[in-house]
Order: sequence, then structure tokens, then C-alpha cells
Amino acid sequence: KGGATLKPASELKALVALAGADAAPAVSFCNTGHWAATNWFVMSEIAGNKAVKLYPASVVEWSQSERPMDNQPSRVTALVQDVKRAFDK
Repeated sequence: KGGATLKPASELKALVALAGADAAPAVSFCNTGHWAATNWFVMSEIAGNKAVKLYPASVVEWSQSERPMDNQPSRVTALVQDVKRAFDK
């Protein structure tokens, strides 16, 4: 054991639909692209949303190109969010 596995396809499809992302255009991204690839796979290949795209270089590339970063939390806000998530587990 110790490996990571996905939830059953029926559960994943339900979660994607609940989020309203089962047919809507979307871009999957994260900090470096690792989690974004998993999100893209679930949304595109399992849930069947062919309108989802993967931004593999994600925030690392975006932030290095001096493009705007809307909704970027401050360091304090990000820290508070991380602490809350840690205790919600």
C-alpha cells in the first residue's frame, strides 16, 4: 500500500458536475503543473469535459513572464489559509 489512487469514476464525475465543471470551458493549473495534470485527466478523460485545457507550466511560468496575478493572496492570507486547511483534515 501507500500508493495514491483515484476515487471511482462515478464519484469523480459527480464531483466535477457538482462543481459545475462537467461541460464548462476551464483551464487546469497549479503552482508547477503536477496537480494540474491530475485535475485535467479527471475532468477531461474521466468526466468527459473536452473543453478543459491544461496549462502545464502553470503559475511558475506565468509569474516569471511578468503577467498580472489577479486574486493572488498576500503571504499572511496564504499562511492563514494553509493553517486552516491543516486543521480541517
